[in-house]
Amino acid sequence: MQARSTGASDIDHLHHVGHIVRDIRKGLDLYRRLGFQMTPAAFPSVSLQNDVAPKPIGAGNSHADLQGSFVELVAVLDNPDCLPADSTLVPLEVPAEKLPRFVEVLNRTVARVNSCLERFEGLHILVFRSPNIEAQAARLTGRRNRQLGYRDRSTAGRGSGRFPDRGQPFY
Repeated sequence: MQARSTGASDIDHLHHVGHIVRDIRKGLDLYRRLGFQMTPAAFPSVSLQNDVAPKPIGAGNSHADLQGSFVELVAVLDNPDCLPADSTLVPLEVPAEKLPRFVEVLNRTVARVNSCLERFEGLHILVFRSPNIEAQAARLTGRRNRQLGYRDRSTAGRGSGRFPDRGQPFY
């Protein structure tokens, strides 16, 4: 049986998969025992008030680089004292006028990761590349895939992400 092609909107590459875990230290230990070379866990750090030292917040990740792809390990930072010893803090400078929006997006990200963990700890992220992301999203949405979210990374910067059936940003 031949594979059916849908034309120019086909997915042409698996970018990465993401494994969401409750405890990034245990996740790192597991992947390292399995033989993966994991990057140190990286967590954003930011000062949410003037004259207060930046603190790690939100969700962090680590990667196991593969040939042309990677596995991402993701965890919410519930307790900054529980960071792995070799963690990297990524300092973010957020202008005061942008801080409310930043906190809103950060909280939404943490809520999304926690929502995944409420269902199960495991693979929740699957990122493909497509030469025509809009057509691919329309095709998949047409199949009633309610959980589909997509981000157009074809433009410079982070791009925009949407749940097409709800019109809500997911980044």
